[in-house]
Amino acid sequence: RIFLKVSNPRDTSWQEYLYLGEELLRLPDTMHVVQKIQSTVETKLNCGCKLWLCEPFYPLPGEEPVEVFQSGAVSEIVESVKQTKQKATIAISGSKQQNPVIEIALPVTTRDNTLGILHVWRNSSIPFTSVEIEYLEGLVAFAAVSMQVNRQVTLKNWRFDQLALVRSVSAQIANELDLDALSKKVTNLIQCSFGYYYVGIYTLVEESKTLQFRASSLECVPSESPLQTIIYGEGLVGGVASTGKEIVCQDVTMESKYLPIDDLSETAAEAVLPLLVENRVLGVLDIQSRTRGAFH
Repeated sequence: RIFLKVSNPRDTSWQEYLYLGEELLRLPDTMHVVQKIQSTVETKLNCGCKLWLCEPFYPLPGEEPVEVFQSGAVSEIVESVKQTKQKATIAISGSKQQNPVIEIALPVTTRDNTLGILHVWRNSSIPFTSVEIEYLEGLVAFAAVSMQVNRQVTLKNWRFDQLALVRSVSAQIANELDLDALSKKVTNLIQCSFGYYYVGIYTLVEESKTLQFRASSLECVPSESPLQTIIYGEGLVGGVASTGKEIVCQDVTMESKYLPIDDLSETAAEAVLPLLVENRVLGVLDIQSRTRGAFH
C-alpha cells in the first residue's frame, strides 16, 4: 500500500500516478510496460529516460527477451543505485543554483526487491527542480506496484500453461513400454513443449558407477561425445545422481560444477533432476536452455 503526502491541494500528480498504474496493468507484456514508463517520463519532464530491469525478476518466461541490468554495461550512477537501493543524483558544480541536479537514478522497489532502476538525465542548462524530483519518486513507487502485479499475473499464467503441457506429455507417454523409445519420446516432447535447447536422459549403471546416455532431443550424439558416458559424482549430472537432489542453475558461468561441452556450446542455464523410484536414483533428466534465468 502506498500513501502520498499531498502538500498542495491543487497538485494532481497522484491522479497521473493512478492513471499510469491502470495503464500499466492493461499492457500485454514487460516490453510495453518499460516503453510506457519511459515515454511518460520523457514527455512529462522533457528529458532522457531509461528503465533498467533487474535479474532475477526479469526477464519473465514466455515473453520476448528484454534488456536487463548488467554490471559494467551501465553508468556509474545506475551501478551505485543497484548496490545501495537508494536514490542517486549528479549535480553541476560551480553553478549559481544550489545543487542543480541534471541526472537522477531511482530504484524501482517493492518489498525490498529491486525490480529495476529508472535513470533520467537532462541538458546541464535545464536542471531538474525539486518538484520534478518529487514527481519521479512518486512515479517509481506506483510503477513498482503495477510491475509487481504484472509479474505475478504473468508467472501465474505461465505456470498454468506449463502444467497443461506436463499433463499433455504424460498422456502421450503413458502407454509406451520400451525404455529407449520412452526416453526418446520424453526428451522430444519436453523440448517441443517447453522450447528448451537440449533435453537428455541418463540411466545409472551401478556396476561401473557411471551414467549412460539413453536419449536426447538432439538428432544425434556422436559416439565419442562426453555426453555418452558421465562419471558418477562429476559435474551437474553426476552430482545429482550421487545426491538424489535436483540442481537448478540459472547461469552456468556462475556454477563451479558445470562442465562445458563443445556439442552444447550455447548453454546458458541448466536444470538437472533425479529420476527416482522409492528414493532410489535410477537416472537423471538434464534440461539446458540458451537463456539465463530460464527456469522458474
